[in-house]
Amino acid sequence: MEEDSFSNEKLAKLFNKYFICIKVDREEMPHLDALYQEVYLKIRHHSGGWPLSLFMTPQKEVYYAATYIPAHKKPYSEGLDTLLEKLGEMYQINDTKFKEDLAAIQQIINAEVVYEEAKETDISVNTLSESLKENIDDIYSGFGSGRKFPEASKLSLMMDLAEINSDEELEAYSYEMLDVMALRGLYDQVEGGFFRYTVDAAWEIPHFEKMLYDQAELIPIYVRAYLKTGKKLYKNVVVETIAMLDKRYVKDDLYYSASDADTDHEEGGYYIFTQKDLKGSGIEYIENFEDKMHLNIYENQRPKNFQRMRKTLLKVRSTREYPFIDKKINTAWNSLMIEALYSASIIDKKYKKKADKTLKALSELMFKNYDLYHQTIIGMTPRQKGLLEDYSFLLEL
Repeated sequence: MEEDSFSNEKLAKLFNKYFICIKVDREEMPHLDALYQEVYLKIRHHSGGWPLSLFMTPQKEVYYAATYIPAHKKPYSEGLDTLLEKLGEMYQINDTKFKEDLAAIQQIINAEVVYEEAKETDISVNTLSESLKENIDDIYSGFGSGRKFPEASKLSLMMDLAEINSDEELEAYSYEMLDVMALRGLYDQVEGGFFRYTVDAAWEIPHFEKMLYDQAELIPIYVRAYLKTGKKLYKNVVVETIAMLDKRYVKDDLYYSASDADTDHEEGGYYIFTQKDLKGSGIEYIENFEDKMHLNIYENQRPKNFQRMRKTLLKVRSTREYPFIDKKINTAWNSLMIEALYSASIIDKKYKKKADKTLKALSELMFKNYDLYHQTIIGMTPRQKGLLEDYSFLLEL
């Protein structure tokens, strides 16, 4: 929407004719995002996502809610070029129908949630284990049958339950998921680190955004798996992911927040390869992303020529511009990363020194006059006071 709509002069005139436009950074204000995701859920009866588009009266009464809205009409949605005028005039005319519809929506939003009376249930680690098993994708691994997220908390819980119950089936599921996430398209096989999620059930094609918190949550899980199994792949994932972050995300011992999916307006442009890129490399070209290739390892382990293959692909990438990096320093996410580094220090003691430095730098930047702050840019004085997640993750250290 930033590129297609908010930078479009014709649409800008329509936006400014009818509305006062407010753009909210959900990382800066996660509490505001949570509030309006709940509003969207009540209106639409299914979960929302990002971007979230809300149209309100000056009294903050929502009268239209959507997620992504295209600039022009598509089969799945009306375009902003006609929708903006329609919604703007609805408010200006303010007829009986609009008032009635507005009141009905507010009633839905403000309705008290009615919970069914709890039935007696045998809640135990066993029933929890069975519930997780029911949610596992037996075909492609992971949870659910649609797009795949690296659900670190759920995966960690599954490993806990497998250990508590000596549940070999659950343990096998855990390692299978770790293997698939590390070998397929969710993981950047060339430079390390996990993408946000895959758009398909088979873990092949990711949304190419990389988030600090995903790396921070997954590193301790792979450390744990390596200590339990001794599998080299798990250790490699930890080392490579931290190295990727050190190269791309670290400034003054602190960690940036994320990197974009696009390069020069092309989804995954930095990460994918053409047949021409791979000519003479000996790497099998498999077209799996439009007319290009995103590297997946379809075996259960890395091939013998993996390091040579990686060297070739790094050379191709060296000629490209790296995606935009969001340079916000987020207290909660840095705290998660510090915890990940302490965890990784079991593999290599150098990570403890790194964690100590980051904790010191974060405390000096974000803790002022007995107040904790949420996020800032290096070189700027933090202004936004800390949120519950900042206190929670920092207190864990």
